[in-house]
Amino acid sequence: MISRHFSDWLQAYMEYSFHSEATDSFHFWTAVSTIAGSLRRKVYIDFRRWQLSPNFYIIFVGPAAVVNKTTTMNIGIDLLREIDGIHFGPKIITWQRLVQKLAKAQDKVTLPDQTTFITSCLTVAASELGSFFDPQDREQVDALTDLWGGDNRRSDFDKETKTQGNDKAPNAWLNIIACTTPTWLQKYFPDAAVGTGLTSRIIWIYGDRKRKLVSYPQRVIKKDEDRRKEIMLIEDLRQIAKMCGPMDLTDEAFEYGDALYKQYQEKAVASLGDERLSGYLGRKQAHLHKLAMVLSAARTSDMTITQPVLEMADTILTAIETDMPKVFANIGQSSNVQQVVKIIQFVRSAGYISRKTLWRQMVFQMGEQEFEAALNAAVSAKYLTLSMVGNDLMYKAVKEEKQP
Repeated sequence: MISRHFSDWLQAYMEYSFHSEATDSFHFWTAVSTIAGSLRRKVYIDFRRWQLSPNFYIIFVGPAAVVNKTTTMNIGIDLLREIDGIHFGPKIITWQRLVQKLAKAQDKVTLPDQTTFITSCLTVAASELGSFFDPQDREQVDALTDLWGGDNRRSDFDKETKTQGNDKAPNAWLNIIACTTPTWLQKYFPDAAVGTGLTSRIIWIYGDRKRKLVSYPQRVIKKDEDRRKEIMLIEDLRQIAKMCGPMDLTDEAFEYGDALYKQYQEKAVASLGDERLSGYLGRKQAHLHKLAMVLSAARTSDMTITQPVLEMADTILTAIETDMPKVFANIGQSSNVQQVVKIIQFVRSAGYISRKTLWRQMVFQMGEQEFEAALNAAVSAKYLTLSMVGNDLMYKAVKEEKQP
């Protein structure tokens, strides 16, 4: 076996993308999607009654032209395009076309015990979620929901259409990374979809600010060194892409995972009044083990998941849950709620702002009575604090609590 250049591909990728402006979470989950795309359905955890493969539906949510969502996504996807045997789906697609593309993306897999099976694996990288996905298309929603699990090996995914017949994709597997804005979610995503079905299968990554400002990347990125790291990342990714077969958990990992599962279920039951979180929490165990496979593959090809890997996966997933309410706040909510969200987000980005200045920023987005009501609601809910400085009313966002 050829040794790898890096002891941890994910860490090396984060260093490789250091000079990019986007938030750390966008870069990390891009790297996760990249490794998942290389592993495909060739790697899985065998739960006896079903199998779990490391595919993800990852969606970056952030204001347009602010956090470099697409640029960030393409850094990892460009590395994945260098790996032979990876099939990519188009950025604009109907569910019928998606099934056709899956049916054509067939590869023969030989497991370590020499048994073989056929897979149909696609990675989709969509710079605009709206070009790929129509939340109002019930058949497309159902198709994507079915494809996320990939529970049973040696089964076909097929959808019959009136005009194009019946396309079959054996052992279909779909890995998605896409970008969208809060405005698009508000306009097109129905409230009824939140927390159930498809949305609970999505890893939502929210960002509304850059981690740093880099006006001229070519002045800070050393071309030769950058190319050297890129080549090594690709070569290691090729080794990861060769991994095949079941990943096993150590005894300690099984015990730790059992305790986590009980915690997740308790939290899901406790949050049943808020379907925006309960659906995700109910599927957190699946997200946990998908991520654990990626974390393990990033470090070694020994096909083993240890307790520290599960602990890390749990920590990472818990961290992104802090921002989930920000995503869901833009889905299916009334205009009044949206106005409160807009004011909170603007004050948070400004840091400290007078009422007069804030109103000037909001005057073209809402009426004065709506502005007053939304501002008072934000203060009442303790998202904003109010103080007098001279003759001016000043507002400041309350610092967000971090997850322990």
